[in-house]
Amino acid sequence: MRLSKIYMNHSHIFESITFNDGFNVIFGKVISSKDKNTHNLGKSILAQVIDYCLGKKKDSMFFQNLDQFNEFVFFLEIEYAKDQFVTVSRSVSEPTTMRFKYHYLAEQDYRGLLDSEWDKTLPFEQSKELLDSLLNFQFIKGYSYRQFIGYLLRTQNDFQDPFRLSTHRGKDIYWKPFLAKLLGFDDELLKKRGSLIDNLNKLSEQEHFISLQNKTDAQSVSDIEGEIELIKLKIQDFKTQLDELDFGNQDKEEIAALVDLINDQIVALNDELFYLENDRKRIKNSLRTKKISFSTNEAQSLFNEAGLVFPKQIKRSFDDLIQFNEAINKERIEYLSKELKEIEPKIQNISEELIKLNKEKSSKLSFLNEKNVFDKYKSLSQDVNEKTARLIYLEQIRDIIYQGEEIKKQKSLLSSELESIENQIRDNVTQNVKSDSNSIFTKIRAYFGSIIQKTLNDDAFLSVNVNSKGNIEFEYKFTEKEAHKGHSYKKLLCIAFDMALARAYTEQGYCIFLYHDGVFESLDDRVKEKLLAVIREYSEYGLQQIITLIDADIPNGIEDFIHKDEVIRILHDKDSSGLLFKMTPW
Repeated sequence: MRLSKIYMNHSHIFESITFNDGFNVIFGKVISSKDKNTHNLGKSILAQVIDYCLGKKKDSMFFQNLDQFNEFVFFLEIEYAKDQFVTVSRSVSEPTTMRFKYHYLAEQDYRGLLDSEWDKTLPFEQSKELLDSLLNFQFIKGYSYRQFIGYLLRTQNDFQDPFRLSTHRGKDIYWKPFLAKLLGFDDELLKKRGSLIDNLNKLSEQEHFISLQNKTDAQSVSDIEGEIELIKLKIQDFKTQLDELDFGNQDKEEIAALVDLINDQIVALNDELFYLENDRKRIKNSLRTKKISFSTNEAQSLFNEAGLVFPKQIKRSFDDLIQFNEAINKERIEYLSKELKEIEPKIQNISEELIKLNKEKSSKLSFLNEKNVFDKYKSLSQDVNEKTARLIYLEQIRDIIYQGEEIKKQKSLLSSELESIENQIRDNVTQNVKSDSNSIFTKIRAYFGSIIQKTLNDDAFLSVNVNSKGNIEFEYKFTEKEAHKGHSYKKLLCIAFDMALARAYTEQGYCIFLYHDGVFESLDDRVKEKLLAVIREYSEYGLQQIITLIDADIPNGIEDFIHKDEVIRILHDKDSSGLLFKMTPW
């Protein structure tokens, strides 16, 4: 995949950029102020626009919340095979749709194309699938080209680690298998290892949960089965004792008649007591009735204060009414008090009779306990119930322990399988890192070491190992242990790694581009010159390289540091005409 051209529907805002097959430079000049922020030029934003056209999600783009970009439609012309091009169109307002036009000549302009004239108009996910098929990166078969893009197009946020990109968040399983595949190792082994570890972790969680359910001292199948057997024997013994109890000497019919008679009397008395107590409660509530609180004298005073006349006839009528009511209440209270006096003795008598009957009932039944038959029956029944409940609980615990044993068995099998997979990973790594293996990794390692030697005059190499936990590790190492730990040299290591990767696969016939933003920032001047020489060298190998830099990055003011034919776009901050997007900065 090479980039051929990028343009937009509004050419007065975004001028089209045509890419060289080899080396390309986006050059920024700071004219108005050397202290001004150069990011406003747009040289870094170009990488995001290219990435957007290649299927990056809009929600991670710089313009996702900027309304002034809603009318923009970007076009990216790609050479996906020798003399075979496809132009990808993607608008800001419709990010979930992409359009495709196939053609055999470069530098086409499809801004005026009608919707029906595009060869393909596809939803977002299908668009990425189409690009996958066109680019046909067989060396990462099974993975999306989007995962490869991160090593081809690096912005300032991606120079922290050659191997782990800023998008590689989360567990190792999310990115290490792909990188292993990219470097020529068996990624399927890493996937299997990750899956086995996930399954083992899930089993461990289940095992822990099961262990919390077991509240007994039994920790094994043998323990629990032994205790269950003892419980069963005890239950059987109790049942045998129950069967041997003799109730034959008791006159059951006589006992039943006696108990029924007493119970009938108790029930009748309880009913009568209930009604008497309700009557007593009703009478007491009636005796609490409040007197009339209306006073004609107080009413007379209120009328006088209000300047009104309170008629004497009305006052006399109210006084008569109050006197009449008081007379009625007096008679009523006398009647209720008399009724209450009659009820109280009855309640007392019935209560005493109930006590007597209950004692008599207890006395009549006492002979049934002469040999503690019923006490023993009650005790044995309780023992049986308790042991049965314990048995049920232990059988549940037994099921839990069996589940735990099954989990241990599964863990053992998975652990054995994991150990086998990790040994296979070690064998695969050993086989591919051998200097005489002629593997893709040894080529990438050699190219990486050569780039570092040419730029830093130091010996460095890529190292892939399997750690003590069976996990694959990707590292770079210098022969001088303390060498080059700063951020600027990490950037150089990232660039070297990308170039080594790209060269190895370019030699296999693939068209590959690299985009490195701010490639010379913070590097020593001598390193800049050496790195530029290597970039030009690698461009001769068929690798398309795109870099961005500003005039302040040019070492020692060398005028011809960058050749004119290498510069595909010059940006400046004199006015908006020099910006990537010729519009007011946002």
